[in-house]
Amino acid sequence: MPTASPPSSWDELRRCLEQNWDGAEALRLVAQRKAPKWGNDLAAVDDFAVDVASYTADRINHTPNQRGGHFQMGCWSIDHSVNFGKVTKATPDGRRNGEPLTKNLSATISRDTSGITSLINSVGKLDHAAFPDGSVLDLMLHPSVVRGPDGAKVIADLIKTYFRRGGLFVHFNVFDAETLKEARRRPEKYANLQVRVCGWNARFIELSPEMQECFIAEAESKCG
Repeated sequence: MPTASPPSSWDELRRCLEQNWDGAEALRLVAQRKAPKWGNDLAAVDDFAVDVASYTADRINHTPNQRGGHFQMGCWSIDHSVNFGKVTKATPDGRRNGEPLTKNLSATISRDTSGITSLINSVGKLDHAAFPDGSVLDLMLHPSVVRGPDGAKVIADLIKTYFRRGGLFVHFNVFDAETLKEARRRPEKYANLQVRVCGWNARFIELSPEMQECFIAEAESKCG
């Protein structure tokens, strides 16, 4: 694991981001792999997320629109996490220029290392009533988790738990990474393979290569 001292000032961190972490790879890996992350039921991180979401919702929901009403906040990226990422510069979590952003309410891919219950607990701390345009949590499960006669109960229990935590909308993808990789290599054999995007399904082979890679990376992170 890389070792590096944290930046000595906000100005130093700003320079790292302006330079796309060039010359600061050790520090970038510490930020990416060691700094606490959203989705692990950690109070310090989750409290920060709650404050940011609350502040943003208050600003958006009280801003008049031209139709006589107010704008409404939604906590979802829909299918724009890749496109928005392409125009977003480097961020303090170790992400480089142009890399995908986090999808919807989910944790950054492979950063929710404490299990699915911790992810649900983190998301449940948000006030979903403050998002009148809606919110959605993506859950990626390895097929082994829902295999056998108790598989349906696992899904049902996760849904009930999320709703008890105050969540609004949750959807699932159940894949192993090798299936998705094979679909990318041999698309003619997987023409009907579908993934859940954000309230709708899409054929995996019709997604952009960048979006396909996001699904593969997420599936790989669940294989353990």
